[in-house]
Amino acid sequence: MHSERLATTLGAVCDLTRGATPTMKARPGPYPLVVTAENRASSDEYQFDTEAVCVPMVSSTGHGHASLKRVHYQAGKFAVANIITACTAKPGAPINMRYLWLLLDHFRDELIVALMQGTANVSLSQRALATVPLDLPPLPDQRRIVDLVSAIDDVLAGAGRQRAAAAHVREQLREHLIPGEEILKVGAVLHGVSRPVAVDPERTYKEIGIRSHGKGTFEKTPVLGRELGTKKVFWMLPGALAFNIVFAWEGAVALLGEAVVDKVASHRFPNYKSPFEAGERFMTEYFRTKAGIELLTSCSPGGAGRNRTLNRRALLASEIHVVEPIEWPAVVELLDDAAASERAADDLVDSLASLRSSILTTLLTGAHGIPDSYDELMWVAS
Repeated sequence: MHSERLATTLGAVCDLTRGATPTMKARPGPYPLVVTAENRASSDEYQFDTEAVCVPMVSSTGHGHASLKRVHYQAGKFAVANIITACTAKPGAPINMRYLWLLLDHFRDELIVALMQGTANVSLSQRALATVPLDLPPLPDQRRIVDLVSAIDDVLAGAGRQRAAAAHVREQLREHLIPGEEILKVGAVLHGVSRPVAVDPERTYKEIGIRSHGKGTFEKTPVLGRELGTKKVFWMLPGALAFNIVFAWEGAVALLGEAVVDKVASHRFPNYKSPFEAGERFMTEYFRTKAGIELLTSCSPGGAGRNRTLNRRALLASEIHVVEPIEWPAVVELLDDAAASERAADDLVDSLASLRSSILTTLLTGAHGIPDSYDELMWVAS
């Protein structure tokens, strides 16, 4: 196994070239345009015909906060946005460009973000970027690390496709299983329930909110009763369906679980129960269908954002076309199975991403190397 490592700097092994394409003025074309976003734009001209590691020179968040979401690798003919610097290998430099990308992207906070300066507009100069310290293993070791991580990335990409497929299956099941010939008024299916809180000024209360797009609930910062002032709050009821009436048109609907026990919310988060078996679960899924979102939108008149409050009276008076209530338990069970598959796919992606990060930290720091015999194993496998 090789053990010699070279202490150097980014500027010593790479030429640093500022991108030449203003992102908003780029003319679409056949060449990738490297921008700060994860996905590439396109350009009708190219600036480089080589391999490069592309580093954004401005903070991802701004407002005096230094941050960087990603560093890009790009090869072939491509253009680069003018707020990005392309690092290309100097002739004869002992650097594998994919290895450099792995190193700079994985340790971007320590190596790059730490060099950003500014108050309102936090940015990085090319002079500072050139000073980024590099501790490089020999080229054969760099190649092995790139090869191993690429194999993990292939598996991770496959898991990502599996997750997307699971989400698509769940969506399609929802759209096919829920609509039907039964015509019901929402008010016959959902009945409002309200449990006002007698606020104790010295007690701590935990409020919840409901995310848009069916993303569930979240907890807000706990507050003392006296901090609530004249604000009226209500106990949230596990098993109930709840709306965020300000963003219901954006799918802010949730089925409340046991996590909301002893949690409160304002009148903007009304709770509903159903007299039908599995009615709350079924209606939560209904409001995630296209028809359900259209209904919430039509019952939320006004402009954008906070001016589009759900008219609950109009919603409860509305009619919906669904399968017979006797079928609802079976429908939600199938959708629950689909949701479980989606969660399993999510867990797999998260596990692989965590494994990738751990392996990168170990290999890039030199804490553990890949033996020379790895090459023989890969030759046999191929």
